[in-house]
Amino acid sequence: MLGFTNRFSTLLKQKVNTLLDRYEDPKEALDYSYIQQVETLNRLRRNIAEVVTAKKRLEMQKMRLGIMFVIWTNRRIVLLTQTERTWLS
Repeated sequence: MLGFTNRFSTLLKQKVNTLLDRYEDPKEALDYSYIQQVETLNRLRRNIAEVVTAKKRLEMQKMRLGIMFVIWTNRRIVLLTQTERTWLS
């Protein structure tokens, strides 16, 4: 029974493939492929733009954090100096 099932499956695949070959238009297939490639290229461009934007955003955040670090370090130094003067007085 297994042999019959395999043969029937193979025969069915052959017939379907023959029908598809008969109705397939190479020009349509190429047009479809071209459209798919253009859509993929557009998605790629959007993704690259998103990555570049995220990188710039991270660079700006890094700069702001660096500035905040300097500000808070200076505040800490001022507070420590004031505290030291208070203790020495």
